[in-house]
Amino acid sequence: INSVVTGLISKSEIGGPMACMYLLDHKDHYTSHEFRNLYWRSFVDYIHRPDIYGNMCLYDWTRLSEKIHSPKLRTQMADLEGRSGNEWDGTPNTPAVNTVNHLDNGAPDTCPPNVADGKRTEWHMFQPSHPQYGTSRVRMLPPRSAYVPNFIGGPLPRKDKGNREDYCMTMLTLFKPWRTGLDLKTDCGTWEESFMKHEFTDRHNDIMKYFHLRYECNDSRDEFSKARK
Repeated sequence: INSVVTGLISKSEIGGPMACMYLLDHKDHYTSHEFRNLYWRSFVDYIHRPDIYGNMCLYDWTRLSEKIHSPKLRTQMADLEGRSGNEWDGTPNTPAVNTVNHLDNGAPDTCPPNVADGKRTEWHMFQPSHPQYGTSRVRMLPPRSAYVPNFIGGPLPRKDKGNREDYCMTMLTLFKPWRTGLDLKTDCGTWEESFMKHEFTDRHNDIMKYFHLRYECNDSRDEFSKARK
């Protein structure tokens, strides 16, 4: 009892959120979105993504993809090897041997398959070249459950200052579908030429403007501080 009283006295000004966190196991912060870190130099899952998501850019992949990993999948696939027509029913414990029927090589679409209707898509296999091909599956989340990418590894390049080629390369990497660097830029062209030729969606153009908004705010802050001196 003395320990409890001592603990309460030392925290006599506990706020409502902190009390809820301890007593009701609520979160200690409140946001309208869930955030996910994007280590923007790690592209393994994206490069080896299923063909059905071939027209999806890296930014949208980070927002909407959901991956599961289970060592049991490899064993189950080995047990089913040699059978045909066995497709995964969407549960983590029942992998598919053949997912050819799920592939879609049609025209590019700004929304991943079966995501616009607000439902999660079925699970799909990565390409065989993926290092976790036998143990991982991926599907798309509905837009209402999408994450907000949190860029880690240094600030994004500015569009109005610094190396223009670096900026164009980064934006193409985020917003143009690709599997190799040749999908982003030809050997003889420049990054800026590829950037100008690519048709970004209105949504992606808005996001790039939001990227720059931070630098505009920082510039205004610095100018204000300088004017006060």
